[in-house]
Amino acid sequence: MAFISTTNPAFTGFGNLDEAIVESRYAAKRPLTLNGTVNKTAALLALCAASAAATWVQLLTGGPAAFGAVLGATKVAGIVAMVSALASMFKPLWSGVTGPVYALAKGVALAGVSAYAELMVPGIALNTVLLTLCTAGSLLFGLRSGLIRVTDQFGDAVRAATGGFFISMLAVLVMGMFGIRFPSLLTSGPLAIGVSLVSAGLAAANLLLDFDYVKQAAASRAVSEKLEWYMAQSTLFTLVWFYTSLLRLMMLLSGGRDD
Repeated sequence: MAFISTTNPAFTGFGNLDEAIVESRYAAKRPLTLNGTVNKTAALLALCAASAAATWVQLLTGGPAAFGAVLGATKVAGIVAMVSALASMFKPLWSGVTGPVYALAKGVALAGVSAYAELMVPGIALNTVLLTLCTAGSLLFGLRSGLIRVTDQFGDAVRAATGGFFISMLAVLVMGMFGIRFPSLLTSGPLAIGVSLVSAGLAAANLLLDFDYVKQAAASRAVSEKLEWYMAQSTLFTLVWFYTSLLRLMMLLSGGRDD
């Protein structure tokens, strides 16, 4: 669609979003609305938070056997979240089902990551959650009130920077598979802090683009309400990226290693 553009791979849908928009026009007459998408995003956040909280309690209060079992479940949940996200990318209209599945599974997976961080730096998980929500709320308020405006130049810069960042990280990952590692870049030290800071900054910028994406889609009245779940899931995708980037950054700044 010409009226909206974003870096979020979930929003691009690997080229399937335009097809889903056309298909959805024949499936429903009511257009996508900003309030509807915000409400569905809140619902997915609630599901994610509920599953994360339940898993968190089991991880931190259960015995050694329970800890091992739940930790294994968080890894399985990560795979389920990835599969459900891919399903939504290829079939955006499935997001009414795959969105909640993604939220529940991702909550379980995030609980494992957060519990590890909490053991390393007590109190870090709650602080990161609050900072994530405050940042997202501030960006949404700024965009809706007109205090923040997303220009084409800003969008182009964010997309270029995000693409370059992920290509660089992919290159580091591939080189690591062949025994070429950069421990100072990924686990500790000033370089690792810099990478985490860039990742968190790009995630926040992409979150702003995602909010603007939804705003323009609603204003166009060319998108069916059936895609509100898809937009909500895509926004949650970026929120998770921001949270994990911020969590890693705060761990490094607190003196912990992110091994």
